[in-house]
Amino acid sequence: MPKRMIDSEIWSHPDFQPMSQDGRILFVWTWSNPHCNAAGLYVVSKTTISNETQLDDGLLPQLFEELKAINVEWYPDKHMIWVKNFLRRQLRSSTFLIAVAKCLEGMSDTKLVQEYLKYNKDFAIPYTPPGNGKAKKETKTGPCQENFIRFWNEYPRKKSQGQAERAFLKLNPDAQLLTTILDNLKRAKQSPEWLKDGGRFIPYPATWLNAKGWEDEYKTTEDSEWKVR
Repeated sequence: MPKRMIDSEIWSHPDFQPMSQDGRILFVWTWSNPHCNAAGLYVVSKTTISNETQLDDGLLPQLFEELKAINVEWYPDKHMIWVKNFLRRQLRSSTFLIAVAKCLEGMSDTKLVQEYLKYNKDFAIPYTPPGNGKAKKETKTGPCQENFIRFWNEYPRKKSQGQAERAFLKLNPDAQLLTTILDNLKRAKQSPEWLKDGGRFIPYPATWLNAKGWEDEYKTTEDSEWKVR
């Protein structure tokens, strides 16, 4: 049985507090029910929702209207629910993104899938549109692709993903180099240069990779505090 995580701060969220008791029950169900997949975009009938929550199906339209304030969308004509922040809250590894891609690839509503990808554009979901079966298989199973997903999710400036991916695949780091890249990337993210003006001076990821930015020396804010002491 998959485990789901719900942010405890939801109970004090200004959009959650005014919700009705039934609305709160429905919200928790949308995250924790057995039909919810890795994408948080899944098929479930109105009858099933009513049976499992013990809520009157006549109240569901009103209750789902409440849930819009906390980013849960219901598509009764398609028998679908989209918990929009599900991926952001559940993501813990690159393999989870592969599971998300598999969910999306099994959906026939391409318009909704594209809307999903646009909403989650900050995440490197290895989704391949229908019809590209061979490329899809290579993308999902390639270890270098999975390593790129790890790098992309850590890099703070999500710009020119295609160029960044090409630079990373060309580099094709082994396990030791990947660890070095990710460790020094963490230091770079804490450096005054990258923190200045809200990250304005962070290079594009492809530029950083091509310049072997992980070999640069970065002084972090913690280093500065230690020196002051």
